[in-house]
Amino acid sequence: MAFIGKSEFKHALLLLFTLAACGGSLPPPPDPDPDPNPNPTPSPSDPAASRGSSFFGSTEKFNRYYTESNWTPLRTLYVGRTGTNADAGSNSAQDPASTTQIADIILPGDMVIFLDGGGAYSNVNIQIPQEKGGTYQDPIVFVSASGNAVHLQCSTGGSNAAASCFNLEGANYIAISGFEMSGGNYGVRAVGLSYTSTEHQVGIAVLNNVIHDQSKDPIFTGQSDWSVVEGNEAYNAGTGDGHGIYLSNGSDWGIVRQNELYQNASSDLQINADPISTCQDVGISYTSNACDGSANAGQGQGVSEFFLVTENFGHHGNIGPNFTSMRNSEVSHNIFGPYTRHNTSFWQETSNADLGSSGNIIEENLFVGDNDHLLQLINNASGNTLSGNILMALNAGASASSLSIVNIEVDASSGGTFNQNIYIGGYPDGHTILASEDERADYDPTWFTNNGFGRTHHPEDWTPSGTAPFGGFNGWEPPTL
Repeated sequence: MAFIGKSEFKHALLLLFTLAACGGSLPPPPDPDPDPNPNPTPSPSDPAASRGSSFFGSTEKFNRYYTESNWTPLRTLYVGRTGTNADAGSNSAQDPASTTQIADIILPGDMVIFLDGGGAYSNVNIQIPQEKGGTYQDPIVFVSASGNAVHLQCSTGGSNAAASCFNLEGANYIAISGFEMSGGNYGVRAVGLSYTSTEHQVGIAVLNNVIHDQSKDPIFTGQSDWSVVEGNEAYNAGTGDGHGIYLSNGSDWGIVRQNELYQNASSDLQINADPISTCQDVGISYTSNACDGSANAGQGQGVSEFFLVTENFGHHGNIGPNFTSMRNSEVSHNIFGPYTRHNTSFWQETSNADLGSSGNIIEENLFVGDNDHLLQLINNASGNTLSGNILMALNAGASASSLSIVNIEVDASSGGTFNQNIYIGGYPDGHTILASEDERADYDPTWFTNNGFGRTHHPEDWTPSGTAPFGGFNGWEPPTL
C-alpha cells in the first residue's frame, strides 16, 4: 500500500460520506500488493489530542512524542544490524548498539534511531521492563533512520509467548514509529503489571508502522492506558490470535486512528475489556465497583472506557471490529467492510448490564458487506447514539443490493438514539427504521467514481459519483470532517 496520508484520508472520508452506498464482502482476491515502505512521518503534525488538552473530560496523559510536534530528545542513540557497542557514552551512528543491547542502555528522554541499509534486521526481540520505561515529561522513542521503514524481522522466541519485535512489560511512555515489522508472535506487545488501575501501563504510542504476518497480533496491548495506535498498516495476523489491533484487559483512554487493517484471521480491530479474565478469574464480582465502576474513579477493570476510534479503514478480512464491554467512547468516520463473516459488533460476555458496550457515540461510519450483520448491538449495548451512519448490504457480486442480509441487529437489551442513518439494502432485526432515518432497496455501482468493492488500499475509491443519491437525501446531509 502506498501509505495513506492523513489529509488524503480525511478528504477521502469526507467524499465517502457524500456517499451512502458501497461495499460487498467479496471473497478476498489473491494477496494484495502492500508497499512495505510507508514513508512514515517521524512525529505527527496533527495529533487527535495536544499536550495538556482535555480528552473525554480528563487532562491527557499521552506520549509527548505524539502530542507535541516540537519534542526534542535529551540524547540520541543508534542501533545497527551489526552493532556491538553497549556503551551509551560512546554510542554513535558509526558505532551503534545491537538490538539485544539497546534496552540495557536507554534512559528517559532518549531517541533511538535504527540505521538503514543492508537488508532486514533478523531475530529482533527487544524486551523492555518497567524500570527501563520513559516518563510523561521524557518519553523514550524508537524510530527508523531518515523516515525510512527499517525492516525488523520479529523473533518467534521459541517457548516465549511474549516474543515480539518490541515487548513492553509494564514500561511506560515508549513510542515506536516508522518500522516494518514482520513475523514473530507479535509486532508490538505492550502490557501493564496487573489488572488494577494503579498498575496499568501508561503512554504507549505505536505510530506509522507496517506490521504483518505475526502468528498472533501485529499490535497487542493489555491493561494499558493512554495509548495511541495511529497510522499503522496491520495485516495477515495468523490463527494464533488473529487481530490486526487488539486492545485488551480493561485498558482505558486510547486513540485508534488512521490505521488500515486487512486480511487478518480474526477481528480486524478488537477492544475487549475481558471481564472474565480481569474480574471473575481473579475473584472480583462482576457487579462490584472494582469491575463495573468508572475509570475516572480508578475502578472498572472489567470495562474499557474513553476510546476515540476514528478514520480507520478495515476491509477484506475475516471479521469486522468487536467492541466488547467498551463504554463512553466514540467510533466515528471509519470505513468497515467488506468482511468474510460479519461486520461490526458492540456486545459483552457477562449478564451484568453495567458491563455492556453502552454510552458510545457511533457516527458517520460506513458499514458495508454481503454477509451476516453490518452492525450489531446486543447484550446490554444500550444508551448509544447512532447518527449519520451508512449501512450498505450488497449481493456477493457487489452489483446490486441484497435484501436478505441483516443491516442492523439490536436486541431487546440494547439500543439508544438513532438519527439520520441511511440503510441501503438489507433489513433490520430488532430496530424499526425511524422517520429521522432513511432506507432504500436499490443500489447502483455507478454511484461511485471508482468502484471500491474489490481489494483496495485507497479509501478514496469510495468517492461518490454525480449520480449518487446521498447528499440531501430526505434531509440527510453528509458529514464534514
